[in-house]
Amino acid sequence: MGKMKFSIFSYSILFFSLFFVISCRKTVIKRSDSDSVYITFNDKEKIDLDERYVTFIDTIRLETNDNSLLKYIDRICVDEDMYFFFDGSLSKIVIFDKEGNYVNQISKIGQGPGEYAQLSDFFVDTKEKQIVLLCDRPEKIMYFNYEGEFIKENYFNTLYMQIASDNEYIYVDNPFHPELENSQVIVLNKKGNIVSYQLPLLPNPGINLMAPGNCFTKNSTIHYVRRFDNSIYEIKDGVVSQQYCIDFKQHNLPENIFDGIETPDQLHELAREKRYIYCLFNISDGEKYMLINTNIGIYIIDKEMSEIQKIDYIKNPLLPTDTKHNFPIDNTNGIFACVYSSYMFDTQKEWIQNGKSKLNEEQRKFVLSVKEEDNPILFLYQLK
Repeated sequence: MGKMKFSIFSYSILFFSLFFVISCRKTVIKRSDSDSVYITFNDKEKIDLDERYVTFIDTIRLETNDNSLLKYIDRICVDEDMYFFFDGSLSKIVIFDKEGNYVNQISKIGQGPGEYAQLSDFFVDTKEKQIVLLCDRPEKIMYFNYEGEFIKENYFNTLYMQIASDNEYIYVDNPFHPELENSQVIVLNKKGNIVSYQLPLLPNPGINLMAPGNCFTKNSTIHYVRRFDNSIYEIKDGVVSQQYCIDFKQHNLPENIFDGIETPDQLHELAREKRYIYCLFNISDGEKYMLINTNIGIYIIDKEMSEIQKIDYIKNPLLPTDTKHNFPIDNTNGIFACVYSSYMFDTQKEWIQNGKSKLNEEQRKFVLSVKEEDNPILFLYQLK
């Protein structure tokens, strides 16, 4: 079995056309009476994410076989001691148990009923015990049970990009259709019919920009973020409300950022050079802290202090191999996974072979047991 390169951040093949609003206070919240919390940036120092902020839970080695092999991970959900992985590049869902053993997969690529050409997202309905797929070719949602058996499907006439759900509603991200009440989040009932429109779209800046990560994450509540907006929104009972407004200080995009910018690459390079933040994604929400990924790195919000700091690395308590790659696990309260690809252990293997490694015997055995073709290894953390 050949090795498939694993990348943490899988990019959508579709582009977003949005505009940045530099002040969170200018963002209009539709159908919300909630007051947001203003978060200030503590830029005095970068910190490592260690035992002060997280509790290490477990390590899961995902079984590798022809059916379970993952190329990219786009979303992770959990229910009933089962982990559900969405690989958008392969348009499939792969299910493992809590020990990492392969259970089954949903891979129904085709043109007929109960099949799809391409997936864009999914969620796990823990109440109905169903896996719900959002398809963009054709435009529909599909329902499967945990055994991977097809149940039903509902067709749309609109292209949506990402999806989330609570016990009452389904929420879809609408970046392409201003004719839908000029709204970013569309609220659907469980049959897929539109119930309401939430959160006005941002004006079009005239360029397209690729969007990494997930805009929806389901912690104790559903959180939503979007490009060119330093706000974190909470979705509850069918309503989108602004929960946090973040001031990144020198990392905020300037008001004139789009002057002279003609391509996404130009904007991306300028943001990289000047350390400007233009997107938030993949949020993990604990009781005291909230972990946020951005286009220039990881940040952590201290809810009690109403401040945000830059994270340098996420410390691994078992190995001297720290990382910045993390994924929230949907349907949990602040549990996230640091995902290690097999090639991330190559340096440690070289040190062991050259006699330069300072690992103990148990650590050496772990590193040497990782094979080139293996699925990624998960290190699970609980955000405090």
